[in-house]
Amino acid sequence: MLSITTKAYDLDALSHHEQWLRLLHYNTESDTFYIKSDGFYFSAGDVSARRELSLTIHNLSRNPNLQCKFPARTRWLKSQGIKLPKKPICNKFETWKKAESVDSVSLVFASGYMSNPASLYGHMLLKFNKSNTYGTHLLDHSINYGALVPEQENGVSYIVKGIFGGYSAGFSDQLFYTHHHNYASTELRDLWEYELSLSESETKFLLEHVWELIEQRFDYYFIDENCAYHIAKVIEVVTGKTLTHNLTPWVIPSTIFKKLSSARYQNHPLVREIKYTPSKSSEFHRSYTLLSEPLKELVGQLYTQPALFEDDKYELLTIEQKKHVLETLMSFVQLKITEQEGIEFHQSLKKKLINYRFKLPIGLTTPSNSIKPNVSAPHTAQNASKLSAGVLSSHDINAATLGFRLTYFDALNPDTARVKFSNLEMIDIELEVNNKSQLKVRKLDIIDLESFNPSYAETLPDGNWAWQLNVGFQRSYLDCHSCYFGGLSTGGGYSKRVKTSSIIYALANVEIGKNEHNWRVIPGIELGILSRVSDKLAFRSSVKSDFNSDPILNFEASFQLNDNNDLRLIFKQQNHNEVQLVFNYYWG
Repeated sequence: MLSITTKAYDLDALSHHEQWLRLLHYNTESDTFYIKSDGFYFSAGDVSARRELSLTIHNLSRNPNLQCKFPARTRWLKSQGIKLPKKPICNKFETWKKAESVDSVSLVFASGYMSNPASLYGHMLLKFNKSNTYGTHLLDHSINYGALVPEQENGVSYIVKGIFGGYSAGFSDQLFYTHHHNYASTELRDLWEYELSLSESETKFLLEHVWELIEQRFDYYFIDENCAYHIAKVIEVVTGKTLTHNLTPWVIPSTIFKKLSSARYQNHPLVREIKYTPSKSSEFHRSYTLLSEPLKELVGQLYTQPALFEDDKYELLTIEQKKHVLETLMSFVQLKITEQEGIEFHQSLKKKLINYRFKLPIGLTTPSNSIKPNVSAPHTAQNASKLSAGVLSSHDINAATLGFRLTYFDALNPDTARVKFSNLEMIDIELEVNNKSQLKVRKLDIIDLESFNPSYAETLPDGNWAWQLNVGFQRSYLDCHSCYFGGLSTGGGYSKRVKTSSIIYALANVEIGKNEHNWRVIPGIELGILSRVSDKLAFRSSVKSDFNSDPILNFEASFQLNDNNDLRLIFKQQNHNEVQLVFNYYWG
């Protein structure tokens, strides 16, 4: 909120004003400034809040055209009673902002995308909503924050530089259509829009500050100073420290949206409304789910045998049934084209479907804006970080265990606002202190990814492929407490949904790494079942063999005590038995 003071001002006091520091993107913890561009600070080379304030007043007074470059600073200084020359006409800025049509601001969450390391945790956008976009939000302006990554950058370099600040980053603006197409249509990610309760003047002030930030350069850190953090900082220019207060040292979009959902501003909830935009994948699955079982069978037959469109099986359907069948098939075919599968076949089938659709009256049976989400909004997800304490007993030792996981979820965590039947964990360590007074590392996973991707359309070739990737360090054999293997494990295979909340899977894996003696390459297989029995109870059981040792049987059951706690029972067998009981606390 912009405060008004007397015309006399105290330079020292104003330079410590929280809103002035937020306009400068000042890091209060390190006494540094986030923006690295030379052109953002008048005091470049010797930046301080007081010196920047003095030079800003001096330069805006001496050269009024600079008010066009810094409209938010100008507005704030005038609100503090500082007299500046009349603001000139700023043609570029006025053309860009079109302020008369922007009536609200939203934060947009794009769900996680397992095929891109930078998007595993989802993505966050800032969106300016216009009142005259002719019924479509696709013409709204959206503001993106991202790393500036060179083309053809290799994956290892990308991860290392992303973690350790090897990239510059910045804000860019595009029509929301571009991001909607990229996320919802190409990467098949659901979008959640949180409209904020800001006044007209606050919205204008935010817009002015974003103008100041376009093309400025920041340092990018994947773990903390990422899209979620810096877009939240932009919102806080207006709202105060409502979103980044008391954050953990690591920041992911869902954490910001959790804070956003409970934040209050001007004695009202900061979020006015939450809107859902389904991805093309969600649209297809919703349309398919609403089909009757006979129509699901017919859809599968028409997909493989388009000649059946001339058969009574199709001809005798009602108009609404025909519409629904064609819409479902069209949605599926478009999915396959997006995924670059069988392009020639699907392009040909798409033309046939369009021809049959033209024969029917206009109107959709399942418009996308009526589709209810299959998953909950991101702010309802379980907290991402985990602390664990447990006890275990095996054939020769008893021990206490302690664990820590940085982020994000495993396959037995609630799938609220997350991809079902998947695992995404980063920096997951477990220690044991046994009855022989020994402290040992049971495992250290740098990253552990699994995506089982079962089909939700039984009569169509949709999904069923599975893959996993693990980089870490763990015990090699259950009955050897000093045998370890560190390296990379990866594999792929098949999964099948046997019930709504259960799958079976088979994976062929290969482990590449070093044990206590030498480097090894070890092939193996894993067969398993993963099931969510109820909202509170889930389990996973598997048999794994690496052709180098006896198979190992794993069973793990999770009972959800409340939103932030669960209890795990873990049983392993490989020549000997090991039983472990673990209490998990989720936070952050």
